Amino acid sequence: MNNLESVNYQDNIVAEFPLGLLVNGKYENTFLCSPFKLKELVVGYLCSRNLISCKEDILNFEINHDKKIAYVDIDDSNFNHAENILYLNEYDFLKANPICDDSLKINISDIYETMENNLNLSQLFKNTAGVHCVGIYENNKLVIACEDVARHNAMDKAIGHCILNDIPLDNKIIFVSGRLSFEMIKKAARVKVPVVVAKSATTSLVIETAQKLNITLVGFVRGKKMNIYTNPHRILFK
Repeated sequence: MNNLESVNYQDNIVAEFPLGLLVNGKYENTFLCSPFKLKELVVGYLCSRNLISCKEDILNFEINHDKKIAYVDIDDSNFNHAENILYLNEYDFLKANPICDDSLKINISDIYETMENNLNLSQLFKNTAGVHCVGIYENNKLVIACEDVARHNAMDKAIGHCILNDIPLDNKIIFVSGRLSFEMIKKAARVKVPVVVAKSATTSLVIETAQKLNITLVGFVRGKKMNIYTNPHRILFK
């Protein structure tokens, strides 16, 4: 519809793909995702679930595109089952593992500029308006940007890329094109990312978690305005 007039035209629709995940022969998850960078997606997810810490923990990896299933064998000999019993949920676990490094700093003007650049990276969003973009940066330079129909998948893809390429994340900044959920701050905390910046809103649980984990959390970065929710000591006001 265009105002009150009916018009027929060809639209660009973003693709969505179901991918099941089996880990050591057992069902783990089903992703509803964009059908690219699937290995990065799975690796980032496994890391966020604390099932792996590096690519060497992956013994075998195969994706059957016809069956839409990823088969992964991992070395779980170091997996701390007692830890899962001790911490009844992931929130309790994360509270016990704050980020201690305060050396990373970012100028407030660089936040504005980098967010604008990050929003312009996604050609798929420009064509369909149907994906989220997550960018990982170091010293204001792009390391990797990933797109997906789901924001948490986009973050898993970006983190997975870094894990597969032995790129450390404890000195990086994550920029998110939309809203920031607890699921996403949890993923950032798992890999010790000290600064997370979002274009849109967040939640009370995310703010509480970021404060306790010593993560600098910034939201509503639009134009020359932003909200600094937690731990502003990493931001330079010059």
